[in-house]
Amino acid sequence: MAMGVRPNALLPHLDGVFAKLRQERRLVRSLAEDVRLKAEGPEQPVWQLSGGNQQKVLFARALAGQPKLLLLDEPTRGVDVAARFEIYSLIKERVGQGCACLVASSDLQELLTLSDRILILHGGHHGGILDTAALTTETLLTMLYQHESLSR
Repeated sequence: MAMGVRPNALLPHLDGVFAKLRQERRLVRSLAEDVRLKAEGPEQPVWQLSGGNQQKVLFARALAGQPKLLLLDEPTRGVDVAARFEIYSLIKERVGQGCACLVASSDLQELLTLSDRILILHGGHHGGILDTAALTTETLLTMLYQHESLSR
């Protein structure tokens, strides 16, 4: 049986205060508003949501724990352009509130959009840390290929 938005977002936080249904509903409503979730309601099965809204449910789940660090692996893979920019906005809002974000992505433009610095890893080796302030996709791509050819 597929889980709805409410239990999916709260899964890791069901002990203690979160177990009380009224508080749970209030929290889910607040999290859904925070991530601008588009769903019929908190019991709607997550599989019925668009890819972007499924990602937002996962983001809401992480935010319920009020993290100081978010580890994001391909945060916008498989979502449409509109959802991608909504997710970028959510990430930037959290960073603006003091939350650190570590993003792993194969999308170079995404890395440039979300990052202050990019760590290049190739073959398990540290290839350098780049400041993104003046970095372009073309320059980043060139540097990635240089590191690849150096490690051969």
